[in-house]
Amino acid sequence: MNVRLAAQTLNNSVADAIDFLCQDEGYPNFQGSAATTDFIRKIDILFDLCNSKTPFAKGTKSRIDKYNLHQKIQKFDELCEYLKELTDVSGQSLVSGRRKTPFVGLLVTSISVCAICKNLLQREYSPLTYVLTVRFSQDHLERLFSRIRRKGGWNNNLNVLQLKW
Repeated sequence: MNVRLAAQTLNNSVADAIDFLCQDEGYPNFQGSAATTDFIRKIDILFDLCNSKTPFAKGTKSRIDKYNLHQKIQKFDELCEYLKELTDVSGQSLVSGRRKTPFVGLLVTSISVCAICKNLLQREYSPLTYVLTVRFSQDHLERLFSRIRRKGGWNNNLNVLQLKW
């Protein structure tokens, strides 16, 4: 799934719309969707925690610094526990099922972000005052390779000489 599409689909606005349709009597298909909206809201929080872009943002989109590190790690831990408890209709855990890749990926990302932030911010003489988690994203690497491909005329398989020029 396209990351941009996932971020647009799994956000609070969609959860609010589903809740609105659930409360309206004219839409019986949306009855019993509380678990879905809970899932959407928690994934949205996880996306926000993993994509802090500016040091001046508020809430879950805020930077991670030594003052809110414990709070952010606690939130990551809550979301990891939630992901580990998710099951499909047959009761099998989504983390250990056949389609576990996105859930294991979110768990690994969460654990990695927490470990990196602890390592960077809890040093005795840390050169950093805060961490912007968007810098851990794969987007930057994809942009670099996109520029390299553009240089080669969108050739996906450049040789050494083409890359040099």
